[in-house]
Amino acid sequence: MRYIGLTVKLLVFILLFEFFSLNSYSQDSQIPVSTQLPANWAWMYPHREYSDHAWRKEFRKIHKAGIQGILMLWRGTDLSDYERIMRMGQSEGLRMEVWIPVTNPHGKQNLAQEHPEWFMINRNGESCLDHPPYISSYKWLCPNQPGVKEYLVDTLTKLARQDWVDGVHLDYIRYPDVILPQGIQPKYNLVQDHEFPEYDFCYCDQCRKKFKKLTGTDPGELKDPAHNEAWVQFRYQTITTLVNEIANAVHREGKTVTAAVFPTPELAKKLVRQDWVHWDIDAVMPMMYHKYYNQPLEWIEQATREGVTKLDGHTPLFSGLFVTWIQRGDFTKAIRYALDGGASGVCLFIANRMTRRQWRELKKVTKK
Repeated sequence: MRYIGLTVKLLVFILLFEFFSLNSYSQDSQIPVSTQLPANWAWMYPHREYSDHAWRKEFRKIHKAGIQGILMLWRGTDLSDYERIMRMGQSEGLRMEVWIPVTNPHGKQNLAQEHPEWFMINRNGESCLDHPPYISSYKWLCPNQPGVKEYLVDTLTKLARQDWVDGVHLDYIRYPDVILPQGIQPKYNLVQDHEFPEYDFCYCDQCRKKFKKLTGTDPGELKDPAHNEAWVQFRYQTITTLVNEIANAVHREGKTVTAAVFPTPELAKKLVRQDWVHWDIDAVMPMMYHKYYNQPLEWIEQATREGVTKLDGHTPLFSGLFVTWIQRGDFTKAIRYALDGGASGVCLFIANRMTRRQWRELKKVTKK
């Protein structure tokens, strides 16, 4: 039995090595761009109703409160308006990164019309275009479909070339939640005590073909796919390969790559097939949204420490904090939990929704 176990582990290692080789543009790993990243960040929405005066006032307030980096959501519409906002942030001394959804391209209806074959298929054989899990916007691109990686890499490379972009921030770069966080399941009247087929992705023709070529097994015929180590690792590596190819391309433009990820290495792998410990990027911002996991505020320290330990010093970690869940007077506690867990700083979700009182409190905390 011991011999069989060792043989299975060796097989998994071999298939992952071969899979990485087949799906990378280059065998050479690119060294992340050397730069000093800010200590504190905030995600922001680019509200177009703001005047130039309002934007400059907002950016000054943010900077004075101790935030040095902004992750500005890219909606893929008016480039000139977006550039105007980004340049104003830079002029106020802020580092401005493009925050972009990747495998869940929000609002890109043209992709669905032009390339319906690019979207993920669940274990029941249903496309997420016709049967999106949980919410109507859950329509996910499959990186194994021909043309998808090239499209994503090209899109992000073009943005990275702009002088008003200091870096690229990846979001929704994963699979759909095969299991929702415990705190969210009641909202959908769900009890997900195992992986249900309607939430289990991707079983498209390309994923099945590639996995069968590597292992001789069609994943669509697995009796217990959740516990097939090779199939689980195949999907981890699918996302990791995509991230690293994007990172290589963006780094060649001299820009940094950061990413919003699920809160701990184990939760990220279990819930969304996201193995971010092995990503060749410049920083991670795990979303330590404690109430999603039915956890108290102090859980932020535990979750942060788990990520920092697994990263083992090769990538900085900035703890993502959900500001509307931080009660009055608790900013100091939340940030202290993150720093005590080993975080390089924090990232706030979301700057546009913070109250004046929260900004004042944050300013006091960051000064300390």
